[in-house]
Amino acid sequence: MDMAVDHPSCEYVGVDMVDVAKAHIVPDNIKFLYSDLTEGLPEIPSNTYDFVHMRLFVLALREDEWQDAVHHAVRVAKPGGVVQLLEYYFTPTFDHDPTVGKAANAIVDTMATRGQDPYVGPKLGKLLTKAGCHVLETDKRPIDMTTNTMAARKFIWNWQQVLKGMMPIMGPNIGLTDKDEQNRFIQDVCHGISHCPPFFFMYAAAGQKL
Repeated sequence: MDMAVDHPSCEYVGVDMVDVAKAHIVPDNIKFLYSDLTEGLPEIPSNTYDFVHMRLFVLALREDEWQDAVHHAVRVAKPGGVVQLLEYYFTPTFDHDPTVGKAANAIVDTMATRGQDPYVGPKLGKLLTKAGCHVLETDKRPIDMTTNTMAARKFIWNWQQVLKGMMPIMGPNIGLTDKDEQNRFIQDVCHGISHCPPFFFMYAAAGQKL
């Protein structure tokens, strides 16, 4: 939506498997499609878009679904168009804050039980190459949530929502079965990540469709 405001002469299409749009605040140059990426985006013809941006599927896709998902994203890009992937990367060890470390390790362990890959970030370039792209750029940046900036506060909110969503599965695995205990744990984690050094990263890769 920010891009639609900054570049009003372009047209944008957002794709999600659920209705996430607030219709009354969507700019006129945006429309939304509701589709499941793992089913191949059949509503979208091949070679349609100049730029395709795919992000934050690390908690959605199983490890064996990644290559097909990227292939589908590349399919709908025009030849010569750019496909950009953006994903979190969870560090395998963390010891700056016990509660934050417990949460980070629990997320990684829960992902493993679901067949997901918490370390897909460094693999994004290779996924693009296999899907038929020439990799233009890769980047890795730490996420600093200690700055009290708008971006930092949004990342902390995102952590809160992720933990809430995963708690029914993750909570019992770390000895938290009581709802109040789970909520206190989430609050302690959010406080901890606002005061400790960066412990997870954002990886990005951009490729041009051949």
